[in-house]
Amino acid sequence: MALDTNGMAPLLQVYDMPEALAFYRDVLGYEVVSASPGPLNEKSWDTSIYIWMESHWQVLVDLSTEDGKSSDLVLHIRIYEVGNSFEFEPGMIYVP
Repeated sequence: MALDTNGMAPLLQVYDMPEALAFYRDVLGYEVVSASPGPLNEKSWDTSIYIWMESHWQVLVDLSTEDGKSSDLVLHIRIYEVGNSFEFEPGMIYVP
C-alpha cells in the first residue's frame, strides 16, 4: 500500500542537508518552497523594526536566504542592557 504524502511538509533534522534536500526533491518529488536563512544583508535592516519597551528593546528582523535574497521569515529578539554589555533573548522565527 502506497503512502499518500499530498499535503505533507517534512520538517526533519539531518546531517547532510544538500544530500537530504536532493533525496526529497529528486527521489520523492517534493517541491522546494523556501531556502535556508543566511547572513543578513543590508536590505534586511531597511525593513526590520524595533521599539523601546522601558526595560528592553523588542526587535523584528527580516531574514535573508543563503543566496542573499529576502525571505518571508522574521526573527523576534529582545535585547536587554546588562551592566556594560547586552543580553540577547531570541524568540520565534515565523512568517508574519
